[in-house]
Amino acid sequence: MAFSLRDIADRFGLTLQGDGAGLIEGVCSLQPGMPGRLSFLADPKQDGFLAQTVAGAVILAPDMADRCPAPALIADNPQLAYARVAALFLPPPPAAGVHPSAIIDPAAQVDEGAAVGPRVVIEAGVSVATGTVLSPGCVLEAGCKVGPDCRIGANAVLGRDVRLGARVRVEAGAVIGGRGFGLARDRDGWVEIPQLGGVRLEDDVEVGAGCTIDRGTIGDTLLERGVKLDDQVHIAHNCRIGALTVIAGCTGVAGSTQIGARCMIGGGVGIGDHLRIVDDVILTGATQVPSDITEPGVYSSTLKAMPAGDWRRRLALIRKLDRLEQRLRALEKPDNDKGDRA
Repeated sequence: MAFSLRDIADRFGLTLQGDGAGLIEGVCSLQPGMPGRLSFLADPKQDGFLAQTVAGAVILAPDMADRCPAPALIADNPQLAYARVAALFLPPPPAAGVHPSAIIDPAAQVDEGAAVGPRVVIEAGVSVATGTVLSPGCVLEAGCKVGPDCRIGANAVLGRDVRLGARVRVEAGAVIGGRGFGLARDRDGWVEIPQLGGVRLEDDVEVGAGCTIDRGTIGDTLLERGVKLDDQVHIAHNCRIGALTVIAGCTGVAGSTQIGARCMIGGGVGIGDHLRIVDDVILTGATQVPSDITEPGVYSSTLKAMPAGDWRRRLALIRKLDRLEQRLRALEKPDNDKGDRA
């Protein structure tokens, strides 16, 4: 595939600087760049690479245009513009059809416009809409509903009664609709609480590789429109994640927690159970959340890395805090207490 710079500028509403006849056949990094390929500059820390790039064209902000040695596509948000343009060079989806090795129950409904790969298993009551791609080895258990233009990665599993909206993307190895971790204490051990709900992913949700999303105990675990999960994120049973929230890798969200819309959650964050987090909250990486967050804002709870000796000294002080607090309270006690008692 190749597109002229003029075509790209017109299609995405970008301002063209330089020769618009040049053809772009793909993308490249800014340094060193590649002729006939498109790059972008969004981070000011990389502006030193601009003068030496040999990229065929660069997407950049207006204030950088006069420094670009190549044809430029000018955008107020270069990263966003690049994301849209780069999608032109994605490989096309597989052709519609069913691979001979796929196992499809006669009681399932697979639209003729779907692509079903090798060794896919589709159980009874499943419906798969047009334009959806099921990659090799994925499993759709009984009663799943998969909307149009979804992408299910290799060896991913959709448990029973999982429902996906349109354009949902599930990467390889993800498990959606597994049993929630519900247990009741018995005198002799633990009794499993049946997990009879499902999982519902609304339109344009993305689930990264190796993620796990547990089914609800009674109702559904829900990810609203446009939620994006990085790799290896765990969402426990009965959670609700608000629209357009993004969650970075290795974060865990415990059961029955509700996270608002447009939140940004960093990697390695731990969120407790039965909590409420309002809209527009940012949690920086490795933050621990043991209680509700009731006001929008940026929240952190970690210490930055430091030399091991410094950390051991600070840890020793932390261990003494209770004793130091008791001594401080004694010192702050009013001097007239003894006199009052006398």
